[in-house]
Amino acid sequence: MKADFCSLCINEIEVLRRMFKNSKFKRIFDVHVELLPMKHAFPITLSLVIAAITILVSSTTYERKFSKMKLTKTTKIIDFY
Repeated sequence: MKADFCSLCINEIEVLRRMFKNSKFKRIFDVHVELLPMKHAFPITLSLVIAAITILVSSTTYERKFSKMKLTKTTKIIDFY
């Protein structure tokens, strides 16, 4: 089954590479918008693009939280002295 998934994924990407050969995507979201009308033809690739978008948002959220924690910690230490 693993080999089947890999070969399907490679086939989808090869077809998309030929279809979007002259396209200049600036963001991953642009790829998502182009793939949505073809979601039944490229389900694996669309899932990978959605996962990439989700990871970007998730990591940014955590970076902001850790940055605020660090700022709060630094402020408390400065206020202590």
